[in-house]
Amino acid sequence: VSQSRYREGVLKDVIVFEPAAIGGALATDYGCVIANITKSVILAAFRAVPRWSAAEFKHLSKYNDTQCPLLGDVVKQLRELIAPDLRSVAFHSSRVVRFEHTAANTWKLTTAHNQLFEVQKLALAIGAAPKILDLPKPVIPLTIALTPHLLANYVGSEDKVVVFGTAHSGTLALQNLKNAGVNSITGIYKGEKPFYFSRDGFSEGIKQESAAIADDLMDKKWANLIQLSDFSAAHRVVTEATAVVYAMGFERPNLFYYENAESKPFFTSGPSAPSINAWGFGIGYPSQYTG
Repeated sequence: VSQSRYREGVLKDVIVFEPAAIGGALATDYGCVIANITKSVILAAFRAVPRWSAAEFKHLSKYNDTQCPLLGDVVKQLRELIAPDLRSVAFHSSRVVRFEHTAANTWKLTTAHNQLFEVQKLALAIGAAPKILDLPKPVIPLTIALTPHLLANYVGSEDKVVVFGTAHSGTLALQNLKNAGVNSITGIYKGEKPFYFSRDGFSEGIKQESAAIADDLMDKKWANLIQLSDFSAAHRVVTEATAVVYAMGFERPNLFYYENAESKPFFTSGPSAPSINAWGFGIGYPSQYTG
């Protein structure tokens, strides 16, 4: 990339590609959802960055340390913290559609606008999409199921809706369906029990709003809860359902690399792979795995 294209003072050796909002789907799709992480845990992560250790964190100041903030407020805080860095790099609102690992151990990148870049190191923060099943039923997108005023446009009292998954997102979706007036609601869970609570020592267990919903579900039984291993019961409710919601986790997009001229696919999976100068965050961790 020609350094003369960028104004004096920027970090000409760092290029950021972000085709959507800073903060990803947390900003665009899930901003109105309450996190399943407390403010104290979030701030501990932010303060691990040395120059943020004494930051004001004004967008989270309205929460106490044990509260779970709205994801939208977390993203607002993140955007404010990283604003100086984004002004110091070459930023492109383009999607990278092809990665080619060269014999010189560099990466050639092609964007959706057919721009070409060659970089020495690659860091992936590609995010994820909700897992879905191939069932012959209309799907209510998770983003809609978690947004009450949008969900009201999708469902009515006569609908029969099945929610796959009863963790944090699943409990919120079940509650939103109830509030939208749906009378026939079923949650299908995979584990030994429908809910795992943070208060019981499960580090990834549900807490606060989700936990309150789960308690209400267990006590008042306003929705059916079926274990996936009960095949006949699960099959029956899915067959009768008018729509389904998938709240059973996320999966990496089908992103792959090309190795030199041999065009062998390399999928982002497993541990990091510094031998190919590629690193990743969260679900984007790369490895040299041939599919």
